[in-house]
Amino acid sequence: LGSAMAADTSTGSATSSSTLEQLLHSVLGKAVHRVSEEVAAELDRQQGTLLKSHEDYAYQRGYEAGMLQGYYDGKHDGMVTIGTLIAAASFLAVTSLSFVYVRIREELRPWALRKVKEGTQSVVRVQRIHHPILDRYLKAISMTVGVEFYITFLPFLFWVGEVQLARSMTLLMALCVYTGNAIKDIICAPRPLSPPVERRVKGHGVQEYGMPSTHTLNGVCLAVYLVHFYYIRDAFSAQQTVLVVAGLTFWLVSVCWGRLYLGMHTPIDVTLGSIIGVILLVNWCMVDDFIDAWVTEGQGVILFQCCMSAILLYSYPVPLQQTPSYTYAVYFTGVGLGVISGSHRTYERFHSPEAVAHIVATRSFTTLAGLGWLALRMVVGMIVVLAHKFAVDALCRAALPPLCSALGLPVCDDTPQPAKKFKPAPPTTPEDKKTQPATQQGDNSSGDVTPVTPSACNTCGVEQGTLAFNLSTARRFLSYAAVGWAVTEPCMYIFEFIGI
Repeated sequence: LGSAMAADTSTGSATSSSTLEQLLHSVLGKAVHRVSEEVAAELDRQQGTLLKSHEDYAYQRGYEAGMLQGYYDGKHDGMVTIGTLIAAASFLAVTSLSFVYVRIREELRPWALRKVKEGTQSVVRVQRIHHPILDRYLKAISMTVGVEFYITFLPFLFWVGEVQLARSMTLLMALCVYTGNAIKDIICAPRPLSPPVERRVKGHGVQEYGMPSTHTLNGVCLAVYLVHFYYIRDAFSAQQTVLVVAGLTFWLVSVCWGRLYLGMHTPIDVTLGSIIGVILLVNWCMVDDFIDAWVTEGQGVILFQCCMSAILLYSYPVPLQQTPSYTYAVYFTGVGLGVISGSHRTYERFHSPEAVAHIVATRSFTTLAGLGWLALRMVVGMIVVLAHKFAVDALCRAALPPLCSALGLPVCDDTPQPAKKFKPAPPTTPEDKKTQPATQQGDNSSGDVTPVTPSACNTCGVEQGTLAFNLSTARRFLSYAAVGWAVTEPCMYIFEFIGI
């Protein structure tokens, strides 16, 4: 019995020990598991805190770097803008102060005359290649950088939805036309002598001075800016970019070579036109977005541009002999004012990216319906534009003379008349005798610009030394300002009204 009890006691003790051990293991296991979970949670929390601190640090560093980069970008843009304004103000100071540009003319003109004389033989060699097809082709190419081309090309850009390109291109071309013609009339270097050069183009162009070639200058800016504008916006694939660049390069070479072939310029004229074009283009590409933002959403834009236009027209240099160059500058200065006024007034409605998004998305130049839409816009638009031009011109002819008379302003009117009605003033120096315009250099082309020299009599009927209000300049300026404004505002309202 005792042995049995001892055995039962031993068995129960073993069972109790095993149960206690299991209980201990269970409790310890839960405790260890709980501790491990807490440790893991703490590690996760610390790691998360560490990661968050790293993210905060990285964000802070990125924010600081962004702010620093923004500061440097803003500083760069500000310096570029200020530098551009200083350069523009300096150029206007030169063109407006006669004692400055006359001194520059005295220094540069002998060199220019020598280079033109040397280049004349190069033009004669180029003209040994002659064919009627080449004549027609190069004359047509030269028109693509003339006033006639811009009258249709720039409105086309506005009316197909390329409004930012149209604004920038209009102002760039106005800058090129004004700068190129002002430099022409500062240097006063003649075109190549005819004969021996054969002048294969007739009209007003032959009566301008030749250095630099404004056709070349305009062509460089037009071609390269088109590529630049679309390239930075990834508008073309690599293959399309190559084709566009090749096509524009061929066109630009045709323009430059055509100026020699047609007998209008010497190599130095084309070279200087290219150099000046590159200088203007580089500066424009650095400030074009800033200028466009100011034109569309700035304060006091129209008033500022009115004042700037008056300054530009007043600051234009006086050449040795009267040429059409100043008239071209007046045209584009007026167009610039009109485009700026219309774009600024109706930006949100017609000229913002949101306003033209539908046109850009739905236009088509390859379908019959798309071409019909484009043709209708062009026909209606040109009718509206020409109506505004002629209406403003007629209004100026009727209103300006009595208005000036009522205000007591002395007036003159240099509206071109046939040259045979005037007796050209004799050259004032031996050099001037060698540098008559084309109409006095044996060229048979007729023109309607009166050759004048600084010593020539005043043809306005106003006493010498009297500051007179030029009616023809005001009329041309206002009529072409109406053209620019009509393209950007009245035409847009009419398109919207008739649903095209």
